[in-house]
Amino acid sequence: MITAGSVVSGEIPAGVIAGGVPARVIRRIEGKDRAFLDGSATSNLEPRPVPTAATSAAATATSAAGGNDVHASDAMGAGAATRTNGTATVPSAEPNDELDARVRALIATTFSLEGPVEASWGPKEIPKWDSLGQLRLTFSLEETFKINISETQLTEMTTVGDVCRVVRTCLAGG
Repeated sequence: MITAGSVVSGEIPAGVIAGGVPARVIRRIEGKDRAFLDGSATSNLEPRPVPTAATSAAATATSAAGGNDVHASDAMGAGAATRTNGTATVPSAEPNDELDARVRALIATTFSLEGPVEASWGPKEIPKWDSLGQLRLTFSLEETFKINISETQLTEMTTVGDVCRVVRTCLAGG
């Protein structure tokens, strides 16, 4: 599918949504997209919830492997999560926390979100993450992180977690 106002100057793979000037692949068409495109889901469309800090479960999650609390920094914060184990608070050892926080902050800015951004959120949870939003996000990521996102990687960016992974891959030279 090609979005309105796009200029196509090459081949666009089947099964994707593409848009922009020039047109670039935005993402793969998913099951619910197909129902919407063929008209069978238009009467069953539900409004999308607007993510806010109140709907986010990221503030505190309990680890299933031992009951440790994990407190995540907000999307605009500097960085790493902390793990509370008994009485000690230790910074998380994951080196990608700071990069992921920067990507989440950029996503929050691009889509005008308030509060923490969940890794599981995608276009269904973020109302402004439509074809134009995907294009704006892609350009922002490429400019901010000085990376080039391939068409294949664009189709893989279906959740916030996927976007973080693609940015890490691009920065690693992949």
